[in-house]
Amino acid sequence: TGPLQVQALSGELLDRVIKENDWKVFSDGAGRYLLRVGFKEEMGGSLDIYLTIEHEGQVFAMRAVSNQMIPHEKFEAAVWACNEYNMTRRWPKAYLNVEDGDKAKYASIDLEMQLPTEEGVFAALLDEFIHVGIRGAFNFWEWAHEEKGL
Repeated sequence: TGPLQVQALSGELLDRVIKENDWKVFSDGAGRYLLRVGFKEEMGGSLDIYLTIEHEGQVFAMRAVSNQMIPHEKFEAAVWACNEYNMTRRWPKAYLNVEDGDKAKYASIDLEMQLPTEEGVFAALLDEFIHVGIRGAFNFWEWAHEEKGL
């Protein structure tokens, strides 16, 4: 199967893209993968990149989460920063993920991209999509750290 042959999204296809990039990932065997990216001074932290096959292979999703947690007193500034980012940049989508509602003392900023794959996908597109998402996540955090103090 060549890099430009359209095929169903599968764990085997994602495994091949991961292997070709020589990424070290954790996998649960159910279509969910975790790629850890080390600390970078210019973004003030490190990233966890979650790669998932969703909706029975009809959607490929990528979510990047920094180890840089946002304290409650910066929630409003973080929401404004995410809004500004989403208005001026195409991807990834940024949002403040508050899991405990009003009681939350900390929250994360999640960066997300989704690719519809119901009609199939080819390896080169999947590879490029992941790279764009990773670059976008780094760009967001460098901007948020340097320009917004997050």
